[in-house]
Amino acid sequence: MPICAQPIQATDPEAVVAGQLAAFNEGDVDAYLQFFAPNIRVYKFPDELVSEGLEALRAVYANAFATYPDAHAVVTERRVHGKLVIDNERVTGITADGTPFLTTAIYEVENGKIVRFWFIQ
Repeated sequence: MPICAQPIQATDPEAVVAGQLAAFNEGDVDAYLQFFAPNIRVYKFPDELVSEGLEALRAVYANAFATYPDAHAVVTERRVHGKLVIDNERVTGITADGTPFLTTAIYEVENGKIVRFWFIQ
């Protein structure tokens, strides 16, 4: 059964992260943001804060989805450690020359929402 970006009631960290990835791939900023806590903090690994709060995240991803409508991420490996979900992803549709790139994302989920998100590129 495919994962969709519809509102969820799940608190399972893996389901939450899977839902946000599906919404990312749909390019739907409102669906995407429903998976994040109001006080979401996004970091460039290990500790460089790049975004704080839901409205800041909205600004980043509304611009990204408008600029890169073909953006798409596929999980190549996922590990779940309690409230942490670690995804290795292959991302396409974002670079100027169309070259895919690999990234690692670490999500911390509490009460059904992503509260912290680190990316390694």
